[in-house]
Amino acid sequence: MRTRMMILIGALLLVSAALAAAQDSGATLPVANAQTTVKAPTQGAPAARPSPDIPVTSTPRLGTVDFGFRGSSVDGDASRYYRFKDWREGGYLSGLRFENVTENTLWHAEANNVGYRDQRYFAEFQSIGKLKVDGEWNEIPLFISDDTKTLYTVSKNGVFTIDDTIQKGIESGATTLNNVIGQAALFNARTQRDTALFNLTYTASRDVDLKFAVRNSMRDGYNLQSLNFGFSNTIESEVPLNDRTTDVKAAIEFANAKGLLSIGYNGSWYDNTINAYRFDNPLRYTDIVGGPSVGQMSTWPSNNMQTVNLNGRYGLPGHTRASASISVGNSTQNQSLLPATVNTALVAPVLERSSAEAEARTLSMVYTINSRPSEYLWLNAKYRYYDYDTRTPSFFISSMVVADNTLGAAKETEPFDIKRQTVDLDASYTPFQFASLNVGYTHEEGDRTFRIYEKTGENIVRASIDSTGNQYFTVRAVVEKSSRTGSGEDFEMLAEIAEQTALRHFDIANRDRTRSSVIVTVTPVASVGFNATAATGHDDYSESYFGLRDNKNNSYSLGVDLVPRDTVTFGVQYVHEKYTAVQWSRTSNPLPSPSFNDPSRDWGIDSNDKVDTVTANLDFIKTIPKTDIRFGFDLSDGKSTYVYNLGPNSTILTGVNYGPGNVFNPIPVVQLAPNRTKLTTGRADVQYFVRANVALGGGYWYEQYRSQDFSLNGTTINQLNLPSAILSGYYYRPYTGQTVWLRMSYLW
Repeated sequence: MRTRMMILIGALLLVSAALAAAQDSGATLPVANAQTTVKAPTQGAPAARPSPDIPVTSTPRLGTVDFGFRGSSVDGDASRYYRFKDWREGGYLSGLRFENVTENTLWHAEANNVGYRDQRYFAEFQSIGKLKVDGEWNEIPLFISDDTKTLYTVSKNGVFTIDDTIQKGIESGATTLNNVIGQAALFNARTQRDTALFNLTYTASRDVDLKFAVRNSMRDGYNLQSLNFGFSNTIESEVPLNDRTTDVKAAIEFANAKGLLSIGYNGSWYDNTINAYRFDNPLRYTDIVGGPSVGQMSTWPSNNMQTVNLNGRYGLPGHTRASASISVGNSTQNQSLLPATVNTALVAPVLERSSAEAEARTLSMVYTINSRPSEYLWLNAKYRYYDYDTRTPSFFISSMVVADNTLGAAKETEPFDIKRQTVDLDASYTPFQFASLNVGYTHEEGDRTFRIYEKTGENIVRASIDSTGNQYFTVRAVVEKSSRTGSGEDFEMLAEIAEQTALRHFDIANRDRTRSSVIVTVTPVASVGFNATAATGHDDYSESYFGLRDNKNNSYSLGVDLVPRDTVTFGVQYVHEKYTAVQWSRTSNPLPSPSFNDPSRDWGIDSNDKVDTVTANLDFIKTIPKTDIRFGFDLSDGKSTYVYNLGPNSTILTGVNYGPGNVFNPIPVVQLAPNRTKLTTGRADVQYFVRANVALGGGYWYEQYRSQDFSLNGTTINQLNLPSAILSGYYYRPYTGQTVWLRMSYLW
């Protein structure tokens, strides 16, 4: 009843906004969403290249083209250097732009890196104030590896086969994995995502806009993934990908000076042509209990989501405005279920139904009212409601099959439902021209099914000081404190799944949080600017024994921008970030093993992640006549440290016996070396304008990657066959990459 009342209130508000829009035909304020500009949109533009766009001149141009020759060299892991880009050697055509603007229309088109894997095309037409249409084709490569290996022959439909003689030989003992691992073949792990976009906005009248958009994203290629027959039997291999996501949006908007009403529809369809992977076991040719000859793994299932939404805003007396947003959605997935096992030595349990019949419904509502009763005071209140309701029928299976090895206990699915309600109250007082004092309060309630806490509640208070509008100095300081507590606890749910009852899940565990930040900018003169930021946060899970106990983050930055001359600009920024966490666990076997309740088997880990980042740029624009020169530099240096701790009187370490009297000596904890990652990038670009519309130039890009990882390094991964895994040979390899451009730019 409470939910229905909130929907009714929102609907009445939306209808009142529509009536106001229909009645007030004499409004003189600008029409919302009408096309009032002919500027080409920049959203979705490609990432900056080392050869930037032609600088804007005082003479309007209808088009530009940038073409030339590109050469690249990579020492080390070329796949990582080219991970999201295609900068292969050869001629290239990029920066192609055409624009024609008249009093009533705009035509705009552009193309980047034509013919390569990361090419992009964009086109737009505007009939000013009446119609706007644009479309885009964008290709995004993902190059993962080019020197990885696999024993499998991989088909595009997700079937992985190994030569029968290898399986038979290893099973019978006639050969070993060591003897056949050399037959692993090289493969490239590379995927390609191609995205097509289309957007249309039609202004039917001054107060009515019709909007339509469609996005289609296709992904194809081969990724790198682990296939397994249990936790201790993992096989890395290439895996095929072939899926498509289609999103459609449509809306009609009514707007005038008093209000706005929008009615919309969103639809999303995900289609995966490969619904499962089926892979041979290299160690077995015949099925036995505890040892299948074939394994299987499901992939992301095809699914769809439909949403209808209403948005409204209405102006009230006293400088007050109310708004509401209601969204109702339905998600379904009815993929055919895989058999419980493909191991013929097991009696597979019969499935209750042949397909998932999965369904979930969502309801989201946001109601807001803000008011400015005086020029010094601003008030805002917001209520948010979200309900995720699982409608999937429960599924019971008489015995779970664990990794196609053995039959396990009976299981029944548990629907995951969540309901969240949030109230935000904020006030801002501006006693002085350039300063405001702000306070706020938030209360959030969460209701989840089949979690150790039935409900959670969190109270948040915050305060901030803003000083803006002053040309010499601005500051924003914020402090926030919150406390979250759970109720309706049922810790025995953890025991039912063989977990420790002292474990707490960090997303719902009792927690105290403190966060603060400050941003300062100083501009003593027009040519010099300084900026600094500092932020800190602390999450204290004092009531959690196992799991995340403590989490802290700190960061600060310093920057300066200089413009000593109209033709020279310089900027540099330094950022330091640090994240620490404390977690605790227990190494034990499930009940009824005595180790399950043995505190001497407790251990913890203190993690410390630090990142230092430096960015700098230096530009000389016509400092030398007819010449533009740009330099850039980026450095990111990260370090991760993991320190292992033991509980008092620990017994989880083994020992050695040696020396006179056969004395027992415990083995101390061996700490892991820190992980280090460092990425350095440098770039330079020069253009010389032979004529006002013709420029010759060149660009240079330098990129160096270094990594020290205690697990993914060439020393640890020095062979494909390990005692509990068959690897592909992928690890974090360093590289040094360089790319040079020689180009000509023409403006017409």
